[in-house]
Amino acid sequence: QVFPLDDRGYTRVLADGLPASVLGDRKSFTLRTGDMVPEDVIRSTLNRSYVITARFNVKKTGDAEGVLAAAGGYPAGFSLYVKQGRPTFTYNYFGENYTTVASREKLPRGQAVVRFEFAYDGGGRGEGGMAKLFVNDKLLGEKRLTATVPNAFTASETFDIGLDTGTPAALYASPVAFNGHLETVTVDLK
Repeated sequence: QVFPLDDRGYTRVLADGLPASVLGDRKSFTLRTGDMVPEDVIRSTLNRSYVITARFNVKKTGDAEGVLAAAGGYPAGFSLYVKQGRPTFTYNYFGENYTTVASREKLPRGQAVVRFEFAYDGGGRGEGGMAKLFVNDKLLGEKRLTATVPNAFTASETFDIGLDTGTPAALYASPVAFNGHLETVTVDLK
């Protein structure tokens, strides 16, 4: 009545592909400020299309700052954050290439919904795709990712909500806690 234990580690990944996710067959999950879950949860976004939606409140225009959601760290990962009042998404491809999509506009005062959409090209593991950033359903930034991490971001980082607890996933100094009221972050797998 317990999960099987298997200490083969990376050799198992090479032989069998990625192990089953702790998410099971879920296609959506919602987290809240301060949640830190194993990186295994966010590995479910690898090699597929997905959407990350953050709902929060902004006290005044241009005032918001900090991480909404971050996965992985310096070796590889991504971060959805607000920098100088502008929603931003950075994808860290093995520390070699940081691709950043930033909103052309600062967040307005009041309720905000920031949505990041990634449309995976398909055709194999680690392929690229189109990254789009929406604020209150308005497309405010897009950029192409030429490649993505195929197996895992790191071996020891987490998926964090409202801050980045480990090594930084983007080009900032961790933890960069969000200074507003972050209600929820929802990940939808396509």
